[in-house]
Amino acid sequence: MKDTRDKILDTAERLFSTKGVNVVSLRDINTAAGVSQGVLHYHFGGRDGVLKGLLERRLPALAVERQAMLEVLRASKKAPTLPQMVEVIVVPLARLAIEQGKGGRRFIKLLAHLNLEKNRIYQTEASKYSAPVDAQLSAWLMAQYPQLSVELTELRLSMALHAMYNTLAEIGEPGRVWFPHIEAQTPEPWQVVNTLIEFIAKAIR
Repeated sequence: MKDTRDKILDTAERLFSTKGVNVVSLRDINTAAGVSQGVLHYHFGGRDGVLKGLLERRLPALAVERQAMLEVLRASKKAPTLPQMVEVIVVPLARLAIEQGKGGRRFIKLLAHLNLEKNRIYQTEASKYSAPVDAQLSAWLMAQYPQLSVELTELRLSMALHAMYNTLAEIGEPGRVWFPHIEAQTPEPWQVVNTLIEFIAKAIR
């Protein structure tokens, strides 16, 4: 049986991922989780604490996986290709969506909302875990594509994040039709992921 803390987090994640963080109140979470306001405050202090708790459940493991992928690229002693760089960002989230099913996709939907809302808690927590990987990828990217301005690169990466979150959040979703004009054809999940990686790499170039 889940403990009260996990029950609150699961409930908040479901509400945040469906409606967005800004429109979900503590009362909404309390009511849906079946707990009192005092219980939520005891465990988390408030909505910011709930959001931090949600991010801390997933971001550290994603950061570890990305760092491991980065080390493999460094060890090869060759300059990584752009698709390989994109894989470092996309593949850990793709595994979350594919291997953990609905729960993993729900977290990715939450990230999509947080990214769109430019949520300050998310920006702080994400930076804490992703800064080393981001720095290395940026250095490789600028070394290989010096003609790209920082501003243009950041704009393209921002667009890529939107594409990544929304695509990965829909992998395995019932009723999602990937080929609307080709009846009864559904791509394998990793086919979608590989196409996404190719798409993002080309978009950045």
